[in-house]
Amino acid sequence: MVYLFNKLNHQLFALQFHNYRYFKNDSCTSHFFERDFWVTKNIFISLLPVLIDVIMFKRVTFIGCLGILLFLNACKTNESNGEAIFVEDSDSWFQEGSASWKYDGDQLVGTSLGGSGFVMTTKEYKNFIITLEFYPDAGINSGIFVRCKGKSISNRDCYEMNIWDNHPDQESRTGSIVTRSKPLIQVETIGKWNTYKISCENNHIRTWINGQLTADIIDDDLTEGYIALQASEPGRIRFRNVRIQNL
Repeated sequence: MVYLFNKLNHQLFALQFHNYRYFKNDSCTSHFFERDFWVTKNIFISLLPVLIDVIMFKRVTFIGCLGILLFLNACKTNESNGEAIFVEDSDSWFQEGSASWKYDGDQLVGTSLGGSGFVMTTKEYKNFIITLEFYPDAGINSGIFVRCKGKSISNRDCYEMNIWDNHPDQESRTGSIVTRSKPLIQVETIGKWNTYKISCENNHIRTWINGQLTADIIDDDLTEGYIALQASEPGRIRFRNVRIQNL
């Protein structure tokens, strides 16, 4: 930009000198309009390359800035989404129990024939936000267990965010934190893709299903632990896009 400014200044100086030399002895009124025409024309022609340079410079600068902004936004978006967990063929999780777990494309599928099983992270987490999608059938008893004390699951040693629309005790149905909070609203999730969001920040625990707040508690019982996904009772549950963001 400094280069373009200097170039423009140089052109203006050259024009002033040229026009002064050419018209310094011309005092006739008859040449007044002709002189203005030629001065204007000379200025336009002389400054045209500079104006083109300015336009191209601004265009390149705009495209460059736009590219940088898009890159930074992509980085920010990726960072804000956190990291994927329960990734296929990863040693960052393991499975226990009689349920079978396998990947079908981008989906982690848990199938139970009547027993119970789970997959669990090998790493412990403290303050975080989990987001995921889930697709339950009518028979499955599933859930997301967080801050588990040990490498097993229970509603006593973990916070159990239930997925079981047909739970015999509807206070523990989908959207509840089992034994700690009944669901604030009733959300129907069977036979379709749904979203689950879980926020654990110190003693403040909240959950959302399909964007609706389903639980909001203050609880000091569990502060850190493992994360698990459950498949129990006869049925099938599908999970995908399971991500965690540390707070």
